[in-house]
Order: sequence, then structure tokens, then C-alpha cells
Amino acid sequence: MAGCARRNGGSLRRMARDADEVRFYLRALHEAYHALEASGSPVTPRTQLKVFRRPNWLQIASVWMASLPYWVDFVVDRYAEAQADEIRGSYDHLISLAEHAGTDTHALQSLRQLYPMRE
Repeated sequence: MAGCARRNGGSLRRMARDADEVRFYLRALHEAYHALEASGSPVTPRTQLKVFRRPNWLQIASVWMASLPYWVDFVVDRYAEAQADEIRGSYDHLISLAEHAGTDTHALQSLRQLYPMRE
């Protein structure tokens, strides 16, 4: 989610109000979950996967509604900046798992580019 917020100028709310951006976020989330499961790491709790069983319009609405509290944007945006190295490391790890399992990572790779390696 932090990468998608950064992709939208550092604003989770901006991302959540654009259906195409929410679809991109959901695709990246699906890639991440698929990479974990394909590598033998279960998604826990399993209820996290329920989002993908909902109709597309409800998935988008759920992300939008989750962004409504005023503090959510603040927390995600600050986290995305403060933990940039850890977020980059998470993307690297997920992509490595996905490559080993032979799964798609187009969205994750796109988001990883938003967090360049620091020297």
C-alpha cells in the first residue's frame, strides 16, 4: 500500500479515489500473496484473501472506505517515507520469492522502482 501511495504523490487518499490505481494496488497485492503462497509461506490470516473473492466494484469500494479516516493517510504517508529502505527490501524479497516460484511480478517490480537503493 505504501508503494501505491507513493505512486500517487505520497497520498493514500489520492490512490483510493482513482479506480484504476486501486485496481493496480489490488493486482500488486495479489502478486505479493501469490508469491508468498507459491514459495510455501502461507498468507495469515487466511481471511486476508477474502478481498479477491469479492466483486471488483466492492474491492474498489473497500479500499476507498478504508482510506476515509483522516489519520490513515497521515500514517501510511509517514510510514512510506520513514521506512523506505525496509519497503524496498520487502519488494526485493517478494520479487525474489516470485521469481523462484515462477510467478508474475509486473506490478511489484513497478512499485519497487519507486524505492531506489540507497548508498
